[in-house]
Amino acid sequence: MPAPRPLLTAVAGTALLLTVAGCQKPSPGVTLVSAGRSAHAEAVQYCRGGRFLTKANGNECPGTGKAVTVLRVRQGDTVGVDVDKKLADTGWYLYDTDRQQSLGFQDTLYATLVADFANRPLPGVVHLEVREIDHKPKNDKDLPKVLGQWKFQLVVK
Repeated sequence: MPAPRPLLTAVAGTALLLTVAGCQKPSPGVTLVSAGRSAHAEAVQYCRGGRFLTKANGNECPGTGKAVTVLRVRQGDTVGVDVDKKLADTGWYLYDTDRQQSLGFQDTLYATLVADFANRPLPGVVHLEVREIDHKPKNDKDLPKVLGQWKFQLVVK
């Protein structure tokens, strides 16, 4: 006996929804590590298909990660930044958003910084971003495009 048409339609519709929902790929990951603790994040914003982040289209490239990932550290602790291979291949910056300064271009899987909570707008908190870029800049006038960003807070332990 053939299945009733409404049942087939419902099953087909459900299968289609599950297929579409499963199509969003996770973004590359970034992990901060310090003194035996770690905090892993997916991108807050991540562009695919030749798009990039700008202030005008900042919400057009949603990521799969949470808004901010927190790691508790002590003043002066070494903090490691471990990125997925995709970021190392294209290049990335570690950015101190409190001080509005880049902590340098990276094309490696791992970099370190020292936790410094002095003279911060919010005492005991350091705001950091990892930004994936589309190429290594050749000079000061060569501005790469940002493909994704990961936001972290270091909180004093």
